Amino acid sequence: MRSVFLCNEENNFVRVFSPNTRRMLVKKACLSDCVYSGMDVQQHASLFADTEYIFSTWGMPQLTEEQIRTVFPNLKCVFYAAGSVQYFARPFLKNGVKVFSAWAANAVPVAEYTVAQILLTKAVLNSDGGVNAGNCMAQLIDMGVIPIVNENDTVAIDELELEIGENDSLAAIVAKLVHADLLVLMSDID
Repeated sequence: MRSVFLCNEENNFVRVFSPNTRRMLVKKACLSDCVYSGMDVQQHASLFADTEYIFSTWGMPQLTEEQIRTVFPNLKCVFYAAGSVQYFARPFLKNGVKVFSAWAANAVPVAEYTVAQILLTKAVLNSDGGVNAGNCMAQLIDMGVIPIVNENDTVAIDELELEIGENDSLAAIVAKLVHADLLVLMSDID
């Protein structure tokens, strides 16, 4: 399974991931609709050998570095749709697995990385500047730098009338600019 839902508390999982969100993730991220627990990881380790992505929320099982290396040898990242990742993230990070949390904003990395802030406006995106911004982000990603993208509405008052509006729209625009294969929007609000 390329992607799995992993949570010890299925009720929390159902509360955080709406039926529409789960259906979309099953379709777009090649997920099984089953919610696996830490016990499933221990009892059926071979099921997870090809897993690259974990989606979870409150009740994420605590795994050791060794479990992550042996049970999830191909794991690339964990998407955690909840608050602090402090209680479970360290073993993942030590194994080079990226951990993303919806605590402060959608998909904010919770480890130290080289980052670049990119401020965009609707006017820039509607001009040749949009192509330049996309090329800039692609180059940053190729260099291992994480671009942090936001709307430039805090520094230019005259831009407010040209606002993009909200982060989901901005994320979709940026995903298109960088030719992303998949855009995952995580929230704890329906």
